[in-house]
Amino acid sequence: WVYPVGALAFMHITSKDDQSSAREWGLRMADASGHIGFAIWSGGSTLRGYIQSTDIAALNQWSHVAAWHDSAAAKVWVRVNAGTPASANTTGAPSTTAAAFNVGAAGGGGPHWNGRIDNAQIWHRVLTTAEIAEDYANGLAGRES
Repeated sequence: WVYPVGALAFMHITSKDDQSSAREWGLRMADASGHIGFAIWSGGSTLRGYIQSTDIAALNQWSHVAAWHDSAAAKVWVRVNAGTPASANTTGAPSTTAAAFNVGAAGGGGPHWNGRIDNAQIWHRVLTTAEIAEDYANGLAGRES
């Protein structure tokens, strides 16, 4: 769940990315309009997949964001709220790197998240459409204030 209070391109939501030689994946605000981008890399600068949401995370309100890499289907996906998931093909799997897991920033700098982030979850499997919908439907439990 994200609550942007200002929109800048490339504000990081979560990432495992030092923006140099140890890049795995990054979830961020893709543009000032509120689209969400999700990328996976192989090591340094080899981009393996990138997708941008069709729906936006609007300013000054909570939005549910889900992004995933499906290696079996060779696709990356991103979804905002109950919108239609956007997908793109990938050209390989992300590397496993020593990059730190970050919330609200990327390890090597770049624009930090301007707003709030709540209930960030990382899964080591692809969730079903029903599981993602259930997470969205359950909403936040009042911890976000």
